[in-house]
Amino acid sequence: KSPAMDSVVLHTNMKSINLYAETLLKTLGKEVKGVGSTEMGAEVVMDWLRQHDIPTNGLNLEDGSGLSRLNTISAAQMTAILVLAQQSPYAALFYSSLPTAGKSGTLKSIGGKTAAEGRVHAKSGSMQKIRSYSGYVEAKNGKQYAFSIIVNNYAASSSVIKKKLEALMVAMVNFQ
Repeated sequence: KSPAMDSVVLHTNMKSINLYAETLLKTLGKEVKGVGSTEMGAEVVMDWLRQHDIPTNGLNLEDGSGLSRLNTISAAQMTAILVLAQQSPYAALFYSSLPTAGKSGTLKSIGGKTAAEGRVHAKSGSMQKIRSYSGYVEAKNGKQYAFSIIVNNYAASSSVIKKKLEALMVAMVNFQ
């Protein structure tokens, strides 16, 4: 028997398990379209985005994990998805599945001993010359903000980019 979906989502996001992400997309295709394929899963996602008035221009889903360099999404599109996710009946489950800066998962080494620690909950993504963080920040002004930062084809070292993005997260936390 398969584990409960909330457990799968938690492990997928917290530990960035790409195989689980691929399987979730195919499962979505199977459940909604009757075919458990990446293509059908991607079609379900695109249909859902259009139904919720999220622009899909330039958005391309080649896989469920984000590992294909043919995947394309803008920070604005990702942020719109995150805002919509906040209104979902599954919002609390999704939020709790996201790594926390300085505390857990793929963000454990980001934002520790800074204002971002414990206040940034986000999914990270990285490949050669690509780094992204998308999620939510609990600002010191008491508000929660959805955000997405995507950096492609950068010239600096990965560690320099990581530090600069950490500084952006700290700035978001300190936003008044």
